Amino acid sequence: MKKLIYLLSFICLFLTSCKTKDNLTYFRTNTPTAEQVVTQANWQLKIEPGDELSIYVHTDMEEVTALFNLPDSKEDTKTYLVDKSGNISLPKIGSVHAAGLTTTQLAEEITRKVAEFAEAPTVRVKLMNFKVSVLGEVAKPGVVEVKSERCTVLEALGLAGDMTIFGKRENVTLIREEDGVVSYHRLNLADGDLIKSPYYYMQQNDVLYVEPTETRMQQSEYSTNNSYKIQVVSAIISGASVIASLVIALAIK
Repeated sequence: MKKLIYLLSFICLFLTSCKTKDNLTYFRTNTPTAEQVVTQANWQLKIEPGDELSIYVHTDMEEVTALFNLPDSKEDTKTYLVDKSGNISLPKIGSVHAAGLTTTQLAEEITRKVAEFAEAPTVRVKLMNFKVSVLGEVAKPGVVEVKSERCTVLEALGLAGDMTIFGKRENVTLIREEDGVVSYHRLNLADGDLIKSPYYYMQQNDVLYVEPTETRMQQSEYSTNNSYKIQVVSAIISGASVIASLVIALAIK
């Protein structure tokens, strides 16, 4: 039985490996040329309640700089949590509304407030919790940490080890929550027009799901069913062995 399973699995893999090149290719339709101008969606992230921000204020005077930062803080070492109202509380300045702004816009807003107390300040704001989930037919499914604030669908897949040969490139689902509303968006990675999509760039906590091909589902179903059958047969053989042992023992007596 085991040999039969291995043989059939090998046949399935062999047939899968015979898929045409087109079935495994990204952007095989509507591929833009070098001469074409492609309009890309805005990739800048908007700060949301629950986000974690690194904020560092610098001025020409060290003692003044210390007034606007958390105690003993250096860049990226201490962070601020955006509360459910979308605000953060900064030393010396107090409450600042952050939700709905980009990190650049928030840095400009904080700079204006600090400029009331110090000359020519500079402010650095960085989002520290940019994570997305990539699930389904990829090499390394799970939660992916993004180091920058710009991440495309392709980059997210790359961080997850890319799709396996069993992933449907024509049917990738992006799940996104905005203002408490969850939405589902189908992406066709075989279509070059994907880069024009408003969902080409990832946002915090997005989920990408790569649907398996029919071959993968059939292979999984076959393996599961036959694994169960092997377990049943093994249990029957074990039970028969026990009964046979009892019969022999009784016969000897």
